[in-house]
Amino acid sequence: MYCITDSVGITVSLWNHRENDVFKQRINLAPFNRLNITVTDVPSDIWFVVLQIHTFQYNATLSYDKALLDKVSSRSLFGSNIGLYLKTHDVIAPIQVFLKHDNVHNLDALLVIVTYGRNGKYVQITLIIICTSVFIIFSFSSSICLWN
Repeated sequence: MYCITDSVGITVSLWNHRENDVFKQRINLAPFNRLNITVTDVPSDIWFVVLQIHTFQYNATLSYDKALLDKVSSRSLFGSNIGLYLKTHDVIAPIQVFLKHDNVHNLDALLVIVTYGRNGKYVQITLIIICTSVFIIFSFSSSICLWN
């Protein structure tokens, strides 16, 4: 597993990752900035990942489509602790999502990618919020969502 960052994007390789592994990387974006996040080298036994952005003070937008970053849609999320489901099984090309923030301050965030295998129908995600003592756990299946 490795991570390459440049001025426009971050590329995360999940090479040698297994089911339920977690990739974590702190990122810092300058005011009114955007970031392309690319996930590559996903092993064939990983069926999907949940890519999450956790911020402390400021909201951000995470989107499947670059064109939807400035629009309200069902393919983007706005908030401080957000995540997208990304199907990886039988996907050969790199997977890309897009992050932006419209704050006048730098955005300090934690990028988290959690891998799941074929039996990932019951998923537990632990949200880690930077610089706070809050700890939230939620679980969901195809029919229920539980907050603890």
